Amino acid sequence: CLYFFSKIIAERDKAFSRKSAMAFILMCVAFIVIGAGYVISKGIGTVDVLTGYSNFDQDWGNGRGLIWKRTFEMYRDLPVWRKVIGIGPGMFSRYLFKYTELELDNAHNEWLTVFIEGGMGAGLAYLAVFVMSFTRSAKAAYRSAVKEHSLYLIALAAAVIGYVGHGIFCYQQALTTPMIFIIIGIAADLSDKELSEYA
Repeated sequence: CLYFFSKIIAERDKAFSRKSAMAFILMCVAFIVIGAGYVISKGIGTVDVLTGYSNFDQDWGNGRGLIWKRTFEMYRDLPVWRKVIGIGPGMFSRYLFKYTELELDNAHNEWLTVFIEGGMGAGLAYLAVFVMSFTRSAKAAYRSAVKEHSLYLIALAAAVIGYVGHGIFCYQQALTTPMIFIIIGIAADLSDKELSEYA
């Protein structure tokens, strides 16, 4: 998706219009959402399109299949108010022990951990930071009159998407999490400079 988006940016004065660029971005997002929805609707253990990593059973991803299954069971059993406000930062292991003997501090999935510990409000707000950073960077890249700025913004947007994807299989770490917020800050500054020219 990012390759084709960069081609749209590079050739924006030619065949591609702003509407076609936005349609392409929406198509990429829809593809990701539909793919994730398919996996979720089938449940862990039933998606077997290929072999190996596409077989989402309890052993998938060095045991992440089991961890995620137990995390979803834990979330399902939480009272509604806990689903909304969360169980509290660092409380994952205290709730998970009822579902498995594994001693874990997180779900080995940044997004599940944030939604469990912070609730729906915190999870959606945290996700919104990344969505807004990506969309502003993409919009500024498209509108930028300086080709180098467009390429920088595309790279920054790609880093944000990469971190979001990485967060599906890993948890917040002292090295990666501060770096992504520095990248988001750089993207915000460059995006503001580019978009202020059109205000």
